[in-house]
Amino acid sequence: MRFLIGLLVALIFTAVFRVPIKKAPWVFYLLGLALSVFLIVNRSLLLPPWFYKNFLFLLQSNTLSMGLLTIVMFIGVLDPESHLRKLLTPIRAELSIIASLISIGHVVNYGEAYLNQLLGNFGSMSTNRMLSMAVSLVLVILLAILAVTSIRIIRMKMNAKAWKRIQILAYPFFGLIFIHLMFFLLPPALAGGSAARLSIIVYSVVALSYTVLRIWQYLRKRGRAQQQAVEQPAV
Repeated sequence: MRFLIGLLVALIFTAVFRVPIKKAPWVFYLLGLALSVFLIVNRSLLLPPWFYKNFLFLLQSNTLSMGLLTIVMFIGVLDPESHLRKLLTPIRAELSIIASLISIGHVVNYGEAYLNQLLGNFGSMSTNRMLSMAVSLVLVILLAILAVTSIRIIRMKMNAKAWKRIQILAYPFFGLIFIHLMFFLLPPALAGGSAARLSIIVYSVVALSYTVLRIWQYLRKRGRAQQQAVEQPAV
């Protein structure tokens, strides 16, 4: 399944380059941008079919970027005292920016297709297609806001409270990604497509796991706050 392959590649990438990403993030920003440019111009390169089939799907379907964003997502719901969170939190913003830069090629390619449909065949577009376009536009805007505010220089110049309020946009962003995927997967799944059904199950498991962990983290934090209030001596 493509998403699982993208997630696996993202996990390997993060594990191997964790230290270099922290030391020289700009190198990986340039790499992410280069991958987007490659995706945009690849049709003129006459690459062999096996390359498209076995590798380019990571960029075409944006699964590599989604894998990185999934890691970013789950870092935020890990136990604050866990060794894994302490290892990955220092590069969480960098991973988010890299994923955003890799997404540019996907956005440009599909944005061109959407624009052609709007200009040439708007009247015959289905409701599902129009809603998908609307969600896609919101996702691009949210991704741009979150990516820009993740840049260290910009983050340091912002008011801390304002920055935290902006980062709350990550929750509707992740939710809209799931909705965006369902627009594409539900029609073939309802038509009997086994691959689409499997994809829906995988994405649903990931989304549900994140939601459960987020709720657990909230309840745990709330419980600790209540315990501290009880233990605090009266003045």
